[in-house]
Amino acid sequence: MHNIPQIHKFSRASQLSLLAVVILMGAVFFTVNSAMQQEKSASHASSATNILLNPSFESGTANWHLAVTSPAAGNFTTTTSNPEDGASAAQVNITSANSNNWYVQLQELYLPMTAGQTYTVTFWAKASSNRQIGSVVQSNTSPYPVYSENSSNITTSWQQYSYTFTAPVSNSDVFVGFNLASATGTVWIDNVSYSTGTASTPITQVSGNLTPAIDSSAVNDAGNNAATSGTVTNLTVSNSDTNEVIILGVGLYDALGGVTVNTSSPPTWGSQTFTKLKSSTFDSGKEDDELWYLVAPATGNHTVTVHFTGTTTYVIGAADYYNVNQTTPFGTVNTTSGNSNSFTNNVPSGPNQLPIDMVAWTAATGIRPSGTGQSAVWNKDMASPASASSYAPSAGSTTTLSWSDSSTDNWYDIGVSLLPAVAPTQPTLLPPTSMPTPQPTSVPAPTTAPTAFVAPTTMPTPMLSPIATPVPGDTIVNLNVGLHGIGSAGDNRTNTLSDCTVVNPPSACDGTMNPLHPQRTITVTVLNSQNQPVANPQGVITYDANSGKFTGTVDLGQNFVTGLYTVKVTTNQFLTAIVPGIQTITSGQPANLPYVGLIAGDVDNNNNLNILDYNVLMGCYSDLFPATNCNPTNNALSDLNDDGAVNQDDLNLFLRELSNVSGQ
Repeated sequence: MHNIPQIHKFSRASQLSLLAVVILMGAVFFTVNSAMQQEKSASHASSATNILLNPSFESGTANWHLAVTSPAAGNFTTTTSNPEDGASAAQVNITSANSNNWYVQLQELYLPMTAGQTYTVTFWAKASSNRQIGSVVQSNTSPYPVYSENSSNITTSWQQYSYTFTAPVSNSDVFVGFNLASATGTVWIDNVSYSTGTASTPITQVSGNLTPAIDSSAVNDAGNNAATSGTVTNLTVSNSDTNEVIILGVGLYDALGGVTVNTSSPPTWGSQTFTKLKSSTFDSGKEDDELWYLVAPATGNHTVTVHFTGTTTYVIGAADYYNVNQTTPFGTVNTTSGNSNSFTNNVPSGPNQLPIDMVAWTAATGIRPSGTGQSAVWNKDMASPASASSYAPSAGSTTTLSWSDSSTDNWYDIGVSLLPAVAPTQPTLLPPTSMPTPQPTSVPAPTTAPTAFVAPTTMPTPMLSPIATPVPGDTIVNLNVGLHGIGSAGDNRTNTLSDCTVVNPPSACDGTMNPLHPQRTITVTVLNSQNQPVANPQGVITYDANSGKFTGTVDLGQNFVTGLYTVKVTTNQFLTAIVPGIQTITSGQPANLPYVGLIAGDVDNNNNLNILDYNVLMGCYSDLFPATNCNPTNNALSDLNDDGAVNQDDLNLFLRELSNVSGQ
């Protein structure tokens, strides 16, 4: 094994030749799984480097966190039932909804972002019923700026979505999140990617289902002058749609004039109250045209009730629209009025908006919409008033809504566009990609029969987790940790302290100087003189580019007893190591621990380097040909030097570390 480190100094071809010698002569317990290199992978992993650590939830809920804000409620787990990729998928049950969709937010935290760099987020999602979810890339530190925010209409079948953005700033602590609180039910998410560059497969725009659309409508009228109120009883708001708004149109006629909707007792939908958008009287005050709205109406069938300021003849129409922005539902209102048998209203509009209008007409007998693509929502002809409403697809900066009648009379029209619940830059639906034709690998075949793919024997532990903030009086240990293969930590080929820190600059140690994950969760185990654990907290260590090491603190709490202790540290992908020496730790005081280096290669996190780790790494190896037996989780764990690729560097590092086959 002593000659293995020299592999690192030769050309790629020489390395592969030497690797054959190593495998044939020195790998006592290794079996190269050449069959891996001839299988077609079932993974959807793309050529872009995925920065996420647990993208397909193969490590359970590791690295992911569900943030829930009351009164919304939900829970997060993983499921092995019908995942899109691998063996697991995320399952989030939203049990109490809220109009603030971020009140239930699934996050993978502590991700890097570089100013000016283009990033692409892709994910697969489905739900228990058709609904809308949000996806964000956002800072994890106050004031929590959002760098990219998109919405997707998902269905009950797996579909892939993608969006691309350019980072406005650099930030080492962002998260990819999914905002799920807008509706109750279950959402499944799988195969998430956060990578640099644009999507490598052709994308097609999601269809117009992201534009506001009508779900249902109803109308009622009274052909007399004795009514002081009116109702609509047959409107239903669907529980399968999201971001809904009810549009209420009221047309009134009173020969004496002056009758309007009573604003002291505004219209209601069950127990909810409508808000007036626009109203106007016309025809010498005899007629009234009003448009009201209700954001986030209760689902089901309820009664619309409208009270008037006097007795009148009325037409009341109501329509339920979905995919409407819940904060700013409307664009600019445009009204028009006149006396003729036809007219147009040029409604301000834009991409993904839905222009609508509400018209009242005196004594109309054949009122009909006549604009391009214009559809009537309701159309009630009577002596007075006649009332109608319509919508049409957006035609650009303005959309013309037109009406005609068989006779000439007075009319008034209120036009406005419903704004979409998503920005015009919308998520995109990606078709499944075809996998490359498998190619034989140049890795030498073993002398023994190839083994089957061996999955990790234990689930990988989280690389990052939310950590409690220390409070005054706590006992703190300060860590200085080297992770082999990263920065100046070196490996078993080097004397870490002298070769990599004192004599040579950090770059001479051949480690990755700009790791993809500059922050990691570390676990500290404190043992007493009887070798019994007395504390086992976690903390976060952060990469220091100047020293090439990781530093951080871990909180032992306020009740820690002063004494002499042995301290062990461990983190994902590395063997557990003992901090050199016996440590004196004083209660309530910080303790500066000596430097400790961790051995790389524990891909399956069982504190051993063996054939299981090797098989997983080789399944994700992609130096000469694409990986052929890999999923996104195994790919992230096999990237030992954290440079975004699983190749000769990771394999060489693994082989050099083999003089240590188990942790301490």
